[in-house]
Amino acid sequence: MARQKLKKYSQQTVFESLLETLPPLVPRKDLPKYLGSLISTGHMANLDSAGLGPQSIKIGGRVVYTRESLVQWLEARSQ
Repeated sequence: MARQKLKKYSQQTVFESLLETLPPLVPRKDLPKYLGSLISTGHMANLDSAGLGPQSIKIGGRVVYTRESLVQWLEARSQ
């Protein structure tokens, strides 16, 4: 059985890629779509209510994050 080589991504590469591919405003409800279900909308809502989430904006009753604030927040939480 042939082994597939997995691409190795550095953390910096991952965050740079997110900055290039995420839309300027990311709705909280779409986070699982953009982040591969790593963070649920419910968990993010809990973090936001505790003041631990990324900077958010409410537009028309919906919570959105700017691309930059979301990526910075993810980067700060990564190991």
